[in-house]
Amino acid sequence: MDFASVREQLYELYHAGSHAEAADLVTQEAAKHPQHANELGYWRLCLANLLGDRQLALQILTDAVADGRWYSLRMLRQDPDLATLQGDPEFERLVEACEGLRNAAQETVEARRLTVVPHKASPTTALPLLVALHGNGSRAEAERTHWLSATKQGWLLTLPQSSQVETPDGFSWWDRDWAVREVLRHVDEVAAERLVQPDRIVIGGFSAGAGLAMRLALGGELAARGFIAVAPALQRPEEIRSLLQANVPARLRGYLIVGGQDQRSCELAQTAKSLLESYGIPCELETHPKMGHTFPRAFRPILDRALRCIMSPVP
Repeated sequence: MDFASVREQLYELYHAGSHAEAADLVTQEAAKHPQHANELGYWRLCLANLLGDRQLALQILTDAVADGRWYSLRMLRQDPDLATLQGDPEFERLVEACEGLRNAAQETVEARRLTVVPHKASPTTALPLLVALHGNGSRAEAERTHWLSATKQGWLLTLPQSSQVETPDGFSWWDRDWAVREVLRHVDEVAAERLVQPDRIVIGGFSAGAGLAMRLALGGELAARGFIAVAPALQRPEEIRSLLQANVPARLRGYLIVGGQDQRSCELAQTAKSLLESYGIPCELETHPKMGHTFPRAFRPILDRALRCIMSPVP
């Protein structure tokens, strides 16, 4: 299986409560996906503890630290799967070691982005701009392929990468003010490098990246024509109402894409759609019944559909 399929199957087994089967899958697939060792290692850690094998869980974390791999304080402290490890002297020692490694990495990280220009685009031609934000614990390169088809339709694509370190190969948007400033700076820099059509800017994202995209568009901080939110996640869902009460952006459209097996994103999307429409903002909600917290397998036609919907005239 490719890694996207492994991740999707893991989510399905986990949410079905089939923890032993999920652990077997991780063990079976880990060696085949060395570039995802950190993520799979975290799955192994959580599943071992859920299955009651405390010693294996501690050994997995010990091995990760010995290899220079680590997990953020948020992951180790707030994940309910690790609740029974809190206070264990060995676990506390490993948490401290992880935080030391994370702090050292944070000191050297630099803000970066990936930008893809449509093939044969003239430097003197203004282009529509699609800004795509990765999910928490991910990175720009890992999600580039999902959004890449937009360049075939003439869109300039840029994928800002957060500089908030979460894991050795993953970054997050937990500090929202920091995240907003960083994304806006990236957009300004892209617009300084290439001619951009200011009335054809769309921002999209996955999970926490989708939540941030919604905040930027609804708050008016980014003059976007619309947003595309895949499996959206927000730390404070009530933030949508607050943003709309403060400001209703003109000519904005929303497009929400969720999996039927992803309860939290489904609830957020349904609430968001209702709120947006009550304030006169058109919003489409596309639900894929068998999908969990992930991208749809065939995302290209969905992305094309979303972009067409957003760019259609608002009544």
